Amino acid sequence: MNKLSFIFLCAFLIIVTVFAGLQSVDISYQLIGSLLFIVLLGIPHGAIDHIIFLEDNRTAKPIHFYGFYFGLMGLYVLSWAIFPMLSLILFLIVSAYHFGQSQFSDLTVHKSFRNHILYFVWGCSILSGLILYNIEDILSLSSLSADMLYLSALFDKLFFSILLPISSIVTVFLLFVTFKKKRISGERFFFEIYLFVLIHICFYILPLIVGFTLYFVILHSLKVLSEEFTYLKSRRDNFSVHSFMKLLFPITLISVLGGGIIMLSAQSQLIGISKGLLIFVLISVLTLPHSVVMDDFYQKFMKKAS
Repeated sequence: MNKLSFIFLCAFLIIVTVFAGLQSVDISYQLIGSLLFIVLLGIPHGAIDHIIFLEDNRTAKPIHFYGFYFGLMGLYVLSWAIFPMLSLILFLIVSAYHFGQSQFSDLTVHKSFRNHILYFVWGCSILSGLILYNIEDILSLSSLSADMLYLSALFDKLFFSILLPISSIVTVFLLFVTFKKKRISGERFFFEIYLFVLIHICFYILPLIVGFTLYFVILHSLKVLSEEFTYLKSRRDNFSVHSFMKLLFPITLISVLGGGIIMLSAQSQLIGISKGLLIFVLISVLTLPHSVVMDDFYQKFMKKAS
């Protein structure tokens, strides 16, 4: 068991104990707690995409990177305005692959189509589990606004009831094949199965927001931050945690302030969509270019690590 999985297990047990003792925790407290950890750790893990990309692409001009990054964000916003259903589907697909690739980032050095399938089905399993275990809450929240109610047609219980077992079985099968191909050890194989099951238990037992935040902050964001720090430390002299935090701070601050202003604008009805849909749009618009940068990063990081 590595440090992050141990932290995840401890945090999960503590939160379960708290919820069991209090019987119920008001949704507003869940939101405040989740938002705090996402601001502190979730947002920063994508705050140095520009640095990570340009670090080993010295011939690339920063203006070209920013043009691509913000251009992709702009196109996705336009896509949400014209094709909201397709945009939500794209968001779920990209998120599934991105989460899986992050979980198995060390396999990136082995160029194999099987690895890409593993990334995707692993992510499909945990996201379909998150949705299926909380389907009633998701549909209830979606009914609060017309634009989210329209998108709620995507959250079909029968579809996710089929997707969850299929993606889970394929995930376990591909992990076994990866083990047989000697890409991972037997210990790693059983660890991944244990963690896979633990994430599903977490999503099943805890409320939607709390369960996802726990996974996203500890097993995803902290892992990415650790890899980014290790990568930059290997390339820069006297690089420290303090140096790393200084790099993370500017974009994190801009993202938090910008997101806050946009949400306040929605609250004041200056933006013509619901706050629920706006959150989906904001997260997805950040996720798409970030996942592209991270795919490039894993190619570089793991080659050096190997």
